[in-house]
Amino acid sequence: MGSKRRTERMLSGLQVPMNVHFPVGLAIEAEGPEEITVSILAELIFVRRKKRKQESDSHEAG
Repeated sequence: MGSKRRTERMLSGLQVPMNVHFPVGLAIEAEGPEEITVSILAELIFVRRKKRKQESDSHEAG
């Protein structure tokens, strides 16, 4: 959703939904917009793969 400070300001005290991630991107000490983009895409890939693995594990268990 953005930086921690920006997200907290936007939500102004509301509870953060489980599917909202902040601060956005993986902590790779990115510098500049290109590297920030890479960190965000890396987090998207990580979350997608984690979700697929959880779904796969639940199908195997059931």
